[in-house]
This record gives sequence, C-alpha cells and structure tokens, in this order.
Amino acid sequence: MVEELATPQLEKIIQLESRLTGRAVDSLHLFLLEKSGTDDPILIDASEVTLIDTTAIQVLLSAEKECISREKQFQNNNMSSDFIGAMTTLGLANVVDRWRDGNV
Repeated sequence: MVEELATPQLEKIIQLESRLTGRAVDSLHLFLLEKSGTDDPILIDASEVTLIDTTAIQVLLSAEKECISREKQFQNNNMSSDFIGAMTTLGLANVVDRWRDGNV
C-alpha cells in the first residue's frame, strides 16, 4: 500500500513501501496514475526501499515523464542506498541526480 504523509509545508509526500515488487508495483502504478491527474506535485520518499524491481522503476520513470509533460514537479530526494543501487545497476545514475533536484 502506498501512503501519503503531510509535511509542515502542507505538501503530501508519497512514502514508498520497503519492497516494491509484484502487487506493490501495481498499487503504486494505480496511485501515481490517480495522482498525475491532479495539480499536486509528486514528491517521493524512497528512504525505506530495500528491494525494487525494474517494473517499479519503469512506473516511476513514467510518472516523471507525465509530470514533465504537465509541467508538474516530480522529486525523489530521499532515496535509500538499495534504491540508488538498483537505479545505478540499470544505468540510471543520472536519473537519481535529476530526481534529487526535481524537474521544475
């Protein structure tokens, strides 16, 4: 299950599950599809991720692409070492840097 946490700035941060495989990816995909239809920025916290599969990374890349096309903020500036390792293994180290900075 995907969880949103409110910050003091009233921004909602999407807390990713520790294991993003199988049904967890399906849940994330549906949640991000719904979120992409709003004006809210997509702010991700991946600090608890210990396992992430390629499909989950593809879902996040797709969400980022949708945000760019809608001129919405997409940011993931709290990534676990396991999350960063998976991204780096797939040749996406540059995406890690981009996500930390946000796209807008």
